[in-house]
Parts: sequence; C-alpha cells; structure tokens
Amino acid sequence: MSKIRVQGPENFGGFSHEGVGYTPDDDGVIEVPAHLPTEVLLSHGLKPAAVKVTKPLAKSAKGGDADSADPVVDDVDGKDAKPPVKGAKSAKGGEQ
Repeated sequence: MSKIRVQGPENFGGFSHEGVGYTPDDDGVIEVPAHLPTEVLLSHGLKPAAVKVTKPLAKSAKGGDADSADPVVDDVDGKDAKPPVKGAKSAKGGEQ
C-alpha cells in the first residue's frame, strides 16, 4: 500500500478516518494511505509535507577513507550541494 506524507497546522494532534487514527511524528508529519480522499485531508487542514532529505553515509562509514570523502556544503534552502570546482563552467557558459 502506497503512502503519502502530509502535514497539519501548528499544534495539530492528528485525526481519524473510518475508525483509524493518524497521529503526527515529532516533525508534525503524518503518513497516510494514498487512497484517502483529498477532501478528507483538506477538511482537517492537511497539506503535502516537504520532502524528507537524507544525507548519504560518509565514505568512512562505507569502509572507505574518511579524508578522501567529497566535502558537502549545506545550502540555504536545506539541500546538499558540492562546492564549486575552480575553473568550472556554469550552466550559462561563463566561469564561476
């Protein structure tokens, strides 16, 4: 059964539908079956939750050398990105 992640308003304690209770996790996100009607979710004030991003394991955790791991920089918007390579061309064709 596929599930979707939804998030309620601030201080949302959960809801029930057809006798099944759904409670949010520590982040306020609830995983519900994808077959629940959209009207039910909207009536409880639920909206699609942000995508959960997981960081890959460091090479040392996989058995590689920790010093040779590529450095990862956290972007402002929460996404991971590698630092720019010196002399690399940007998407528009200019140098960075």
